Amino acid sequence: MTASDRTFALAHLTLLGIAPPRMAEVAAEAGFTHIGVRVVPATTNEVRYDLRVGTPLLRETRKALDDTGIRVLDIEALSLGAETSSDTWLPALESGAVLGASVFNVIGSDPDISRLTDTFARLAADAATFGIRASLEPISYRELATLSAAARIVEQTESGGIMLDTTHFQRAGSTPDDIDPVSANLLTVVQLSDGPEAVPTDIVIPDYSPMGATSDSTPRSVEARVRRELPGDGTFPLAAILHKIPAEVPLSVEVPNPVLINEIGEREYARRAYHAAVTLTERALLADSPHGRP
Repeated sequence: MTASDRTFALAHLTLLGIAPPRMAEVAAEAGFTHIGVRVVPATTNEVRYDLRVGTPLLRETRKALDDTGIRVLDIEALSLGAETSSDTWLPALESGAVLGASVFNVIGSDPDISRLTDTFARLAADAATFGIRASLEPISYRELATLSAAARIVEQTESGGIMLDTTHFQRAGSTPDDIDPVSANLLTVVQLSDGPEAVPTDIVIPDYSPMGATSDSTPRSVEARVRRELPGDGTFPLAAILHKIPAEVPLSVEVPNPVLINEIGEREYARRAYHAAVTLTERALLADSPHGRP
């Protein structure tokens, strides 16, 4: 197997300042085959795109996908709170079906784990009827923070999955060995990003910040939204993580860094993101080969 055999997607958060139709064009130019699309905003103050069924933007996005050959890997990013119901997720799933998405990324934001488990089970069942797999993403500073906690919930559903984000995985204090107890068939997407050993505490939020970071956010939240590093540029054990992940699990590059994007432009940043992800994967395969070659 080589890196070219894997699926590489460009997560929407990486370039959240550009609308989905242009996102498809930029991703295709960079070498990606898939993108993620932000159908539901994760925060109240980030940029929003109206992708409801019947809207001009959804039609434009579908056309851009057809024109470029890019496919949608996942739609995101619904926070499951105490009051979240199908009134919120069904319209998102309808849009996801038009886009051809296979994964719906959701965040556990309900401190009542029993209620969160029930809500996620209902969502997962509804998503399955659209051919979409609801996938919990542990967020290191939210109520559902760890891979093991997500697995305990997803294991109680028939069709749910887990999206593993390497920044949140690292910041939650997890190690690659923590992946071993999780059934491989539960992992739907790995979001690749890198960073320093410790959470930066001196990040200045730029004026251009469509990701919705604010000065009163926690350091982990600010890092996750405006200062991720390209795969291979930091200290995260990304190769060791990839060794634990089945080859068929898609890799999505989620590296929002508006300062660098402003310096080099969106197209060049997307190109570097793709190259970094492929290079990291090739190195991981090389290290895993008993004869020193993939």
